[in-house]
Amino acid sequence: MVFGVSRNSTYRANTVSHAALALDSDLRNSVIEAFSSPSPDDIVLSAQEQGFSNLEKKLGGLAMNDQIKKPVASPLPKSTSSAPLKYNISSELVQTKKPSLSFVVIGHVDAGKSTLMGRLLYDVGAVDKHIIDKYAKESGNVGKGSFALAWVMDQTEEERNRGVTIDIAVSTFYSNGIQFTIVDAPGHRDFVPNMIAGSSQADVAVLVVDSATNAFESGFSLDGQTKEHAILVRSLGVDRILVAVNKLDTVDWSFDRFEEIRIQLTEFLTKVVGFQLSKITFIPVSGLNGDNVVNNKSDVSWYSSKKTILSELESIAINEKSYSLKKDHEKDFRMIIANFYAVPHTSDVAVQGKIDSGSVQIGQLLKVIPSGMVTQVRSISPIGEDSSTNKSESKREWAIAGDNILLSVPATSIDLDKVSVGDVLANQDSNIESVHKFTSRIVVFDVARPLLPGTKVLLHRGRTNEPCKISRLVSILDKSTGTPIKKKPRFLSSGQTATVDIELEGDQTIPLDTFSNSKELGRFVLRKGGSTIAAGVVDSLISSKENTPSTVPA
Repeated sequence: MVFGVSRNSTYRANTVSHAALALDSDLRNSVIEAFSSPSPDDIVLSAQEQGFSNLEKKLGGLAMNDQIKKPVASPLPKSTSSAPLKYNISSELVQTKKPSLSFVVIGHVDAGKSTLMGRLLYDVGAVDKHIIDKYAKESGNVGKGSFALAWVMDQTEEERNRGVTIDIAVSTFYSNGIQFTIVDAPGHRDFVPNMIAGSSQADVAVLVVDSATNAFESGFSLDGQTKEHAILVRSLGVDRILVAVNKLDTVDWSFDRFEEIRIQLTEFLTKVVGFQLSKITFIPVSGLNGDNVVNNKSDVSWYSSKKTILSELESIAINEKSYSLKKDHEKDFRMIIANFYAVPHTSDVAVQGKIDSGSVQIGQLLKVIPSGMVTQVRSISPIGEDSSTNKSESKREWAIAGDNILLSVPATSIDLDKVSVGDVLANQDSNIESVHKFTSRIVVFDVARPLLPGTKVLLHRGRTNEPCKISRLVSILDKSTGTPIKKKPRFLSSGQTATVDIELEGDQTIPLDTFSNSKELGRFVLRKGGSTIAAGVVDSLISSKENTPSTVPA
């Protein structure tokens, strides 16, 4: 960690597992915008060909492919019972819980996302000036002097040389007693799977758009990623969005340009994507200069609200989000595994993720699904802290839904060869199923060809992606009421909502739950040919053992 800024998770673009997507009722509207899939530009192709082999992120100083002798796993027996847990989480929340907020930064490539977040971290004091000066000198030496702030987030050699974010950066900072977690996602369409994975950790989305001449239009076009990113985060369940209209200094802080962008995006975000108007905030900014990021630019007469990126995030954390998770902590504990690794020079394994529901505390017994291995929590660290350190201030006794954490568990209870990113950590008595086939409701985005029975797609749930097929078209649904209007259709077209069966390839299974039980485990997205073609929710599970539908709550 460098001055409070830590990159905690990196994913290979071609093997990463991904975030599950929600399909709320307001998303069952026709999605009229196409997402074409042109060939990548040479820069990103080069990044893929030359960079992916070096993209394994070293969490806590350890790369996933480092050669470390793993202890032979000896899982705790499933009948193991732990001592009574120490904390009553409801009581502890009243006394000690501080506000927290995680947000994902999305938008078209080169919109200035990393520079904006670098500026935010610098202005809140999370990065010292001498670090920025160092980056300025180094970036200047390679002819990229304006990239100094972006290098706070883009720390791999490939990203810095090519000026594009490839993997996901997770950083934490504190402001006015609030813990913020930034997830900086890549903007290029080749790395949309990484963006999906990062978005699953977020409460709020910050959509960065470039206001420079013709730049917004490029990102908002069919070939750009502005539209797809917005639809993906909303499908994921993110219902609050800040739009940072960036680089307004390049158009002399033109009110007309700001309004042009605001009007177009407002119509798209409300009518197509499904955001409520009250859940959208537009802020004119210059990430490079720091205007309206942390400090207000006072000489823009037409901007009367004087909101900044930071002030709006603080307001959301305190007024909108702080109390929304209180009821969630009373549910069963569930956390989709974002990453895991053997902690060097210890007998521990660290497991990273965002708690989807429930609470966890030291001493608690947990089960890994689908392997069934039972383990016990040794320590809990907030994301952004290295679990291999022994700093008491970086440890917690408990954590609740919404927290991004690192859990430390005994290495002897976990066989790392039987754990995968996208697996689920849950209560010891959880009956979450890992299924091969399920029935779902999907909304079809704009597709070049109709979807037929047997159409092969890639399913993203959590941080998992699995090849699968749409095995059966059950019915087309009325978009307003959800009732069937045509049974056993021959195909599905753009904009239609339908009930379908989805079946994984081979004998693969995946941990799932119905959407009514778990929004995190019950939502998914389907992609094909480099484009997102549908988002859906799980209606029922078809048990891999009994081959009968199951909707029993886990």
